[in-house]
Amino acid sequence: MKKTALLLMSLAVAMTIVVAGCSDTPNKNVARKNAKEKPKTVVVNKGLSKQEEKKLNERLDELEKKVGVQDEKASNATSGNGQPESSQQQVEDQVQAAAEAYYQAAADRDWGYTYTHLDSETQNAFTEDEWFAKNDQLADNGEATYTIQSIDIDNSSQESVANVAVLLTFSDGSTSLRNTYFVYEDGSWKHRFGSEEYNLFATAQAGTSSTSASSSASAAGSASASSGKTKHIKVIVSSNVPVDVSISDDNFDWVQQEEINGTKTYEHDIASDSGLTVSAANYELRGNVSIEVYENGSLKTQDSDSTGLAQVIY
Repeated sequence: MKKTALLLMSLAVAMTIVVAGCSDTPNKNVARKNAKEKPKTVVVNKGLSKQEEKKLNERLDELEKKVGVQDEKASNATSGNGQPESSQQQVEDQVQAAAEAYYQAAADRDWGYTYTHLDSETQNAFTEDEWFAKNDQLADNGEATYTIQSIDIDNSSQESVANVAVLLTFSDGSTSLRNTYFVYEDGSWKHRFGSEEYNLFATAQAGTSSTSASSSASAAGSASASSGKTKHIKVIVSSNVPVDVSISDDNFDWVQQEEINGTKTYEHDIASDSGLTVSAANYELRGNVSIEVYENGSLKTQDSDSTGLAQVIY
């Protein structure tokens, strides 16, 4: 009986082996598909306990999670690097919209809007009353339409700066190209003056049109000549970078505009009751700039700055 039982068991084992061998013969692609559809668990041999099997499956799950996180990071990095131009375009579109809104307000003489949309550096150079008066005087000299010609984002600066070229078209058909700036400040793009704009404002007389300014200049000149009441002005401008210097008195008897590098002294006699505007600016290179104004030998006023702009108005 024992021999018979052993023989039967041997036959059973042999049949099991044959069946197992036959199960491997179907199409390998089907087998792979079925393998993918099975749960991702470890096939444990009889040598592992249930506790060991559980630990091995937990370890597998942990490894799969790590791989998933890395894949997600790689996907995000590829997506971000794959669209640098669209990001740059978005910034340029924002600057374009800010510049168009600013210059539309300028064309409409909405000086309140333009003043609140100046960057802090430019806004600190003018009081609100002075801003309104000077803009009125400049607008009286000639209406203009503004067209944005180009926008160049300066990525070399520590702050976000956009170089904006604006084409001015005047009522007589003449045109002028102006280079100016917009900087990202307090969550929006704001207008920063370039040297040309500072020079323009330096020659603008608050509250007077060009005709009345010319008349006032002639009248003041005549009065000064007849009365002899003048004062001697000495202006000393110093800078460690090239700067555009602009000097003008209220009557336009003394108008000086040039670029200097280093220190230069200017002297002139102007009417005793005249004020004076002096500016020295460079917005491409930041440097130490200073202005000293002496009246009849005594220091009247001064200004210095490390950002490339100094200005005095009195």
